[in-house]
Amino acid sequence: MLENKDHDSTTTKKTRLPRHEYRKHIKLIKRRQKRQTLAANRHAAEEKRCQEKDEQEKQHYLEQKAQWEERERNYTLINMARKRVMETEKRARQLAMDKWHASLRELPIPKPPGYSSSTSIKDSPTQLFVLSSTSQSSTTDRRRTYRDKFEQSKKSK
Repeated sequence: MLENKDHDSTTTKKTRLPRHEYRKHIKLIKRRQKRQTLAANRHAAEEKRCQEKDEQEKQHYLEQKAQWEERERNYTLINMARKRVMETEKRARQLAMDKWHASLRELPIPKPPGYSSSTSIKDSPTQLFVLSSTSQSSTTDRRRTYRDKFEQSKKSK
C-alpha cells in the first residue's frame, strides 16, 4: 500500500488512497517511467550516432591523409626525377661546350696572305695587332647595307 505524501513521514498511520486516486497515481508513475526509458533510449541512440559519426569522420580523415601522403610521395619522386634530368642536361651542355671550346682551340689558325715568318716577333710573349693599310681605309669607308646594294643593282639595270 502507498503512503499519502501529504502527511509527514513521522506519522505511523497509513491511510489508504481512494481507488480512483490510487489508479491515477499508478498511471502517472507508469507514464513517468515510460518517458524516462524513452528519453534514456533516445539519449543512448544519439550517443551511438555521434560515436558512429565520429568514427566515420576519423576514417574519412585517415583516408584523406593517406591520399595526401601518397600524392606528396609522388610529387617528391617527380621533383627528384626532374632534378636528375636537369642535372644530366646541364652536364651534357657543359660537356658539349667543353668539346666545342677544345675543338676551337685545336683548329689550325691560317696565316694571313702576305705573312712571312721574318716579320713575326718571337721575343715578346704577347703579339701586337697592327692595322694594315687596307683595314684602315675600310674603317673610314661606310659599310654597304642591303639598301645600298639594292640601289646599286637598280642603277645597273
